[in-house]
Amino acid sequence: LHKVAPTVTGIPATEYPTPAQRPVNSCLDTSLLATTFHVQIPEWEAALAVVLDISGGSFHFDQDV
Repeated sequence: LHKVAPTVTGIPATEYPTPAQRPVNSCLDTSLLATTFHVQIPEWEAALAVVLDISGGSFHFDQDV
C-alpha cells in the first residue's frame, strides 16, 4: 500500500460534524445478522488483519491501548 506511514491526528467526536447525533458508545450490534444467517462475525481487528494480509499490508493490534 503506502511505503510511508501517514500521520493521523485524532480529534474528539464533538469536533466532527455529522447530520445525526450519535450515542457515546455506538458499537454495531451484529447479533441479528449472525443469528439469521448462521454466521460467526469476527471482531473488526481480526477482519482488518485478514484484509491487510491479503493485500500485502501489515497490522499489529495492541489491546492495551
